[in-house]
Amino acid sequence: MKPATPSAEAALKQTYLRKAINEYEYSPAPEYDKSNMTPLATTQGTLDFDYNDADSAVELSVDGAWVNARVWVPKGWINPTDFPAT
Repeated sequence: MKPATPSAEAALKQTYLRKAINEYEYSPAPEYDKSNMTPLATTQGTLDFDYNDADSAVELSVDGAWVNARVWVPKGWINPTDFPAT
């Protein structure tokens, strides 16, 4: 069900963004708190790439590239009390 107001929709999007970051974001770099994705992300998550648009999906750098992707955050990962009122 879509939230009834724009502010409720923005809050719900923020909730999903925070959960995606908490579960998926990691780096072996020492300045990151996490060196791995969470077990939830590795066992139940989905990482999706745009196979057809390398021009907009890839940002080249001197020592590598950033490749854009999407991650799936199932509704079940979100605590019901985190959902804004609809």
